Amino acid sequence: MSNQKVKKQNYFKSKKNSAAGFQSDIVIDEDGDIFISFFGPELLHLLNRTIEFDSYRSWVLPDLPPDYFARDLKLIKAEYENCLLCPKECGHNRVKNSHGNCGDWHLRVSNFGISFGDEREISDGGGSGVLFLNGCPLTCPSCINEEKVRDDKNGTTINDFLKMCESLYQTGANNIQILSPSVSLPHIRIILQTLKKYSFPLPIILKSSGYESVSELKKLEGLVDVYLPDYKFSSSQFWEKESGASKYHETFIECLEEMHRQTGDIKKNEKDIITRGVMIRHVLNPYIKSVERKFIEDFLNKQSKGIYISILDNFVVLE
Repeated sequence: MSNQKVKKQNYFKSKKNSAAGFQSDIVIDEDGDIFISFFGPELLHLLNRTIEFDSYRSWVLPDLPPDYFARDLKLIKAEYENCLLCPKECGHNRVKNSHGNCGDWHLRVSNFGISFGDEREISDGGGSGVLFLNGCPLTCPSCINEEKVRDDKNGTTINDFLKMCESLYQTGANNIQILSPSVSLPHIRIILQTLKKYSFPLPIILKSSGYESVSELKKLEGLVDVYLPDYKFSSSQFWEKESGASKYHETFIECLEEMHRQTGDIKKNEKDIITRGVMIRHVLNPYIKSVERKFIEDFLNKQSKGIYISILDNFVVLE
């Protein structure tokens, strides 16, 4: 594993324009079904892609009895009874009543599979093993996965989640990428602690909005290899109101500092795949005013050279 230095540059000026309508949510699930939005012509070759079982991957999850996590679940249940998991700290009792945005206290995975549509640095080759979790404290009007997020179905046990990770590993994934983890962090902690205990061989990526509770992030120290915060906006009153994220930019900065403190600078393996560090993703928003766009540009360009910056122009146009 090598420590890859990231060259300082103006990421916005070096960004190449790509075809409008491209969207990076390209997932082949365990049944071979493909989940795609705005599938660009440059990715049509994925329709014929087959996933080959990697017989050289020998890690196997130990057989855990159904009640193996009973004590852990009893302990974390209290966290959902007075939910303070996101910066809103609303204290909603999600055990008693399901929250409109975040759902109840149960772990729910809407679907999982291999993604080839993320950045090449995490999805090239074997793809990224993604697990979409239900529930999100934000209400972004441009959310492309709302049908996955706003769903009280797909109840998943911790044992099931671990088996999904094992399946993605055996399929050949480069990493395990957990999407929308904010409202399920107590469950995720148990899962990541278990994977670490049994020496799970793949890097763990936590992909979120970057609008997190710093105190909750600190509880993940030593459990996450790569943080992937999706930076959305800086001072837009419209986006702050519509997303329900008060002081988003300030909160993002605090979270970014904690994420970088935990993982350090970006590291890549011999295949140029990121294995550790922080990657900031920003999708260019055509609805943001030029003044704010310049602020975002300056903010991202000033980041440490040890933080990887990914600029995408696949924003979903609002109707």
